[in-house]
Amino acid sequence: MKLYHYALVLALALAPVCASAQDFDTRHYIYIEANAQVTAKADIATVNVSISEKAETSQAAIDASIDKATRLLQAIDKIGVPTAGIETNRFEFEKVYIIAKDKDGNPVAYFPDPNRDQLDGFRATNNMSIEVRDVTQLGAVLSTIAGLGAEVSSLTFTAAREDEYTLKAKQKAAESALHKARLYADTLGTSLGDILAVKEGTGYDTDTMEYPSYGEGEAADLMLEPRREPPVPISFPTLTFGASMAVKWAVEGARQ
Repeated sequence: MKLYHYALVLALALAPVCASAQDFDTRHYIYIEANAQVTAKADIATVNVSISEKAETSQAAIDASIDKATRLLQAIDKIGVPTAGIETNRFEFEKVYIIAKDKDGNPVAYFPDPNRDQLDGFRATNNMSIEVRDVTQLGAVLSTIAGLGAEVSSLTFTAAREDEYTLKAKQKAAESALHKARLYADTLGTSLGDILAVKEGTGYDTDTMEYPSYGEGEAADLMLEPRREPPVPISFPTLTFGASMAVKWAVEGARQ
């Protein structure tokens, strides 16, 4: 009897939830999508550096990598870059093998196999990031890295006030959405009522305010930010901070 009793209580509790999940607001509405951008000069450059040294013994490889990293830090310090913006992101250590070749001289595999290939020493790699906030120092930093035989794996630009710029872009998008909604409502002889939904991004189904599902062969339209390559000579570029949103208002006085 207890099993049947619990089953009945569960069914009664879930029934209203299932019913309400299928209800949609049937009021007339205006659906608006808005985008906004804020541009600002980049003021932080992050140089990711890879220092890799190979030697016959593991200790020799580690010592060589540490020695080169130390000399790089000393040279960067002389340029005037604050040491607080320099850090080691990852240290890697591995054995190096000469991959066996077939009769035509081609490697028999893409990856080494210790049971098949000849050991050719050890490699230690120190991956560091250097934060540069003075544009006049960036060229000297890159020249120093190259002079020591290290490798620049990437160079990225950001802004110290990135959160502030992103917030401004969101505010501009919201203002644009409200302006459009009022314009359309006034032109159509209606007035704005309650806000039914607000979401960041665009491309929602206007009834459910969810992203639509795409069938085979279909895809959503995506706008990608162009990759910013550092100009030559090196300078801090202008960055664009974008925001988009979708808002759904109920409208009052709409003609049936």
